[in-house]
Amino acid sequence: MKRILLLTMAVLTSYIPLESVEISGKVESVAGEIVEIQLDNGLIPNKGDKVTLSFTLPGSKTIALKGEWIVVEVGQGKIKAKSQGENPSKPQKGYLAKINSPEAVDVKRIKQADGFIIKGEEFEKGKNRPVNYAEAMNWYMKALEMNHPDGYEKVGTLYLKGLGVQPDYPKAKEYYEKAIKMGNAKALSNMGVLYEGGYGVNRDTKKAWEYFRESAEKKNPFGIFNLGRFYDKGIEVNENVGEGFKLYLQAAELGLPIAEESVGFAYEVGRGTPIDPAKAAEWYQKASDHGSPRAQSNLGHLYSKGFGVPKDDAKAVSLFKLSAEKNDVYGQYNLGVMYENGRGIQQNLHEALRLYQLAADQGLHLAGSNLGGMYHFGKGVPIDYAKAAEYYAPAAKAGNAIAQNNLGILFENGTGVPQSDVKAVELYQKAAAQAEPYGMYNLARMYETGRGGLPQDRNAAINYYQRSAEKGLDLAKNALKTMGL
Repeated sequence: MKRILLLTMAVLTSYIPLESVEISGKVESVAGEIVEIQLDNGLIPNKGDKVTLSFTLPGSKTIALKGEWIVVEVGQGKIKAKSQGENPSKPQKGYLAKINSPEAVDVKRIKQADGFIIKGEEFEKGKNRPVNYAEAMNWYMKALEMNHPDGYEKVGTLYLKGLGVQPDYPKAKEYYEKAIKMGNAKALSNMGVLYEGGYGVNRDTKKAWEYFRESAEKKNPFGIFNLGRFYDKGIEVNENVGEGFKLYLQAAELGLPIAEESVGFAYEVGRGTPIDPAKAAEWYQKASDHGSPRAQSNLGHLYSKGFGVPKDDAKAVSLFKLSAEKNDVYGQYNLGVMYENGRGIQQNLHEALRLYQLAADQGLHLAGSNLGGMYHFGKGVPIDYAKAAEYYAPAAKAGNAIAQNNLGILFENGTGVPQSDVKAVELYQKAAAQAEPYGMYNLARMYETGRGGLPQDRNAAINYYQRSAEKGLDLAKNALKTMGL
């Protein structure tokens, strides 16, 4: 599932503008063209500002070094500058640095602008107040007007997501670029998102990789997480699920909910690490506590199965409800399953139908398949084969094996759709290819009788009956007995 992956937690790095000033510092280390400078006076320049280096001779005479350096990285109290031009002088530790900064910022005057960011987040996230994106934008703009880099990043994100404003990707990019110039690592990750998704720019996964890598190098949790995604999925690098997991874990240990959820999933299914259901539950719980609706659904699933935690349907239902209330598609689907089957809660087929519809409307084909089943078998609604086929068809096309089998039955019987053994066989074959027990059983029947364009083939029928029986299907076991096996 494609997501727009943006940092959702505050990491406050706060600055307030001054007039153009000269900032002083001293060279702390030199590595090739890069000079690391410790700043003296609590002022921080921006990327691109010019740096002059000098040293003092006995008698207090100051000699400027030949060449020019440009600020390439901004940190708290330190910067890195890179030499420009040919044959610059070689600086040494202890040399003096002067930075001419048109928009220097003062880290001592941070409280008011930080307060604006906090207020904005309260309105954006609904912390102790109703969600109000327009009011969030108002507070972020106040911070932005004071040249707070988080203000630029936050405003850019509202424009990217279209929260309280019309989506405007070029504006998002403009604000992110300003935040990046001021050393904001979150904005680096979010610029990577723009290039990965082609939002307002030509899609360029190589540029996205570069932004994610630079953000990760600055220890930004979302940059680390997104870099992990590229390793996990083999985007711009050879697929390396182990490296992906390591990066997910680093981001999770920094408290990023989506990374905590991803670590939980990796432990649940054994992706990049051995299966460990207890650790899966532990990480899902952390992400759930941080409000992740997908983690709440996944943790509920563990409780419903008793995998890594004691089996507890009531606990599963409570977690599915939390997830569904936040419009998570899997939370809606899983809660629908519990209502349909009366597990952990009183059976309510109408509520199951409503939840499946919500999930299906968001494109979850599992839910579409279950909706088809409700109409196919008259669960909570009158039997309506045409309606069942309508829901089965997109789920079957998307590869859902149960929908493929059930739609095949409708075609075989000519209920809700025109009768066609050929289409029935095509669908049974697709379901059987995924080892769906009923799909294998129904394909065996068609081989046994030579229907739907298949030859009558006893051996093929036996093969599929046996494979279905191995999955525990009694119908297939009885068919084998009837054949004398």
